[in-house]
Amino acid sequence: MSAPKFDPMLWLDDSQILAKQTAPIEYLIDGILPVGTVGDIFGSPGAGKTSLLMSLVVHIAALRTEWFGRKMSTVGPVLMIGGEKSQTSVWQRDFHRALIGTNITQKELGGRIKIQPTDNSALWGWQRTRWLGTKAYDDVLKMSSHIKPVLIIIDTLSRGALGSNGIDITQQHLLALKLEQLQREASVAAGQDVTILTVSHTNQVSTKGRLIERLDWTSRSGSSGLPGYLRWMMGVTSVSAGVGCKTCELNSKDIDPESKYFAVSVSKASEMPNPLWRPSYPAIFQMHPGGNITLYSDADIAYVEPPTSLNETPAVVYPESWMINSPGVNDDFY
Repeated sequence: MSAPKFDPMLWLDDSQILAKQTAPIEYLIDGILPVGTVGDIFGSPGAGKTSLLMSLVVHIAALRTEWFGRKMSTVGPVLMIGGEKSQTSVWQRDFHRALIGTNITQKELGGRIKIQPTDNSALWGWQRTRWLGTKAYDDVLKMSSHIKPVLIIIDTLSRGALGSNGIDITQQHLLALKLEQLQREASVAAGQDVTILTVSHTNQVSTKGRLIERLDWTSRSGSSGLPGYLRWMMGVTSVSAGVGCKTCELNSKDIDPESKYFAVSVSKASEMPNPLWRPSYPAIFQMHPGGNITLYSDADIAYVEPPTSLNETPAVVYPESWMINSPGVNDDFY
């Protein structure tokens, strides 16, 4: 069989690219998460990753247009690949906790959250040199066609991809390609851009050191693998009194000793301007004894879209307090 004929016209040149205006970014969460993202939320066990996601899920499924003060332009059904949940009772507790403190009712959710059976949660299995899809993968695509989700969550990635080895760079690159394939195929099935978020555990060592380093994706073990390939990463880590920054320091006088606190930051966002929550300006959440979460402090700084033409410049000036070496900032943070 002869090789396909080379066609130079299939290659794009700069004139074709620049002939079109820059398309505005469509956000699932304004300034934080673009629609169609394939990304990972990482942190040590118990840091607050799943609680944060459950809160987001119920707001999206309830068709709310705001989440902790951030606008959401894309809402609707959600698929959850829940390999970490061993029993229905665990899901029940998580959903009840997520609804505490909100005025969202079960009726508002409208059955828009679909959870894959726990005994059928592995989407891929590693076979020597490649990832092989399972029946569960096909089921996700069929369900995507059925309910047309805006978001698919895999919690955790190690259970969704059996045989995953975080320090095997080649294997993790191939896994990233599989996640991108899932995003493309689920989007085709749903007839709209679907966002894919995975949850990954880091080791307990990642809870030590300065906060800005714990939130940075490059501090992760195996960062050259999957994290290096994905274009969006969010870090979640526990914080305590006296560790923070100018805008998010926990004051020991007003914190609740019965609550847990955690910082949230987008540390990698290759296709968007500086996200609103980032390692040098994270959001701080409070997890109450009942399991529900509230926003303790937020980095509410200037933010604009990038220029839409070569002749336009962004009219945004970040405050001096955003700079890493800003005087008076707690050194434990930086």
